[in-house]
Amino acid sequence: MARALALPVTSVTRSDDYQRATRWFVDSNPGFPICFRITSSELDSTTLTSDVKGLLRALDCSASRVLFVMDFNAQDNLPEAAIDDFIALLRDRINELPMLHNWLGLAVALSSFPTVVKLKPEEVKAFPRTDLKTYSKLLLSPEQLLRTPMFGDYALDTSPVQKPQRRTPSAHLRYSTPSSYLISKGHSVRKPRGYEAIFPVAEALVGRDEYAGPNFSRGDSFIKDLANRSGKPGNASSWRWASTDHHLTANFRLINALLGITERETAKPPQQISLFENLESPPTAPAHPSDQRVPNNPNDPSEGG
Repeated sequence: MARALALPVTSVTRSDDYQRATRWFVDSNPGFPICFRITSSELDSTTLTSDVKGLLRALDCSASRVLFVMDFNAQDNLPEAAIDDFIALLRDRINELPMLHNWLGLAVALSSFPTVVKLKPEEVKAFPRTDLKTYSKLLLSPEQLLRTPMFGDYALDTSPVQKPQRRTPSAHLRYSTPSSYLISKGHSVRKPRGYEAIFPVAEALVGRDEYAGPNFSRGDSFIKDLANRSGKPGNASSWRWASTDHHLTANFRLINALLGITERETAKPPQQISLFENLESPPTAPAHPSDQRVPNNPNDPSEGG
């Protein structure tokens, strides 16, 4: 068992039934947080402050229990000038948020992974990655931010949610780097190739300079084994797991570097429940990466409700 805990994510536009279910969770689990997901269009609303405060009242929940996510969904590959314009807009939206310093955590979610991917078999293609670049440039001027947000993305899939369909998958791997998203595509897993169609896909990926090496993550080790044709070929789920494991490891290290955080060796990964107390993002941007993080004050009398 992964011992993961499912927590509700709600927004100002959810139905009354959905909000009642969220309220039940809040009342039944006083020690756990919830999440508000606010889209870009909702952030532009003139009633955002009253809507958010009204939701807190309806849920009988304090802002100190809420992870506030500003969700910008999938972004196209933005040119340099457009990135700067978006950062200026994002900075304004952060600084204007209601109860900015009271939220348990503040995060910005966006992704530049292509929504539609069209590749031919045996093709490897790199797509520019601007989501992490946008976040890193946002942090370049900490004195202009009233609070430093955490970073979130959609991992390696920004395709819209669809009804389940029975399809024969093609062998492919997705791979993130600091500046690009690589996709290595192979043939269908229909006979005669079967799931062994993934072997040349992995071999093509491992042969590129962007491959981080088998010791970078468990996912990278799995991809290397596929390239060496050692062991079983796995299936579509295990291929996506390997790609995502690499992506999360890369994000963790890259963001730590951006924030000047030194990685520490741990005997075992922390359990999800032990991470809740560390969800706070700093209420103000640090003047220097080495500055101490300042936790939120849940007893702040300015907290709205």
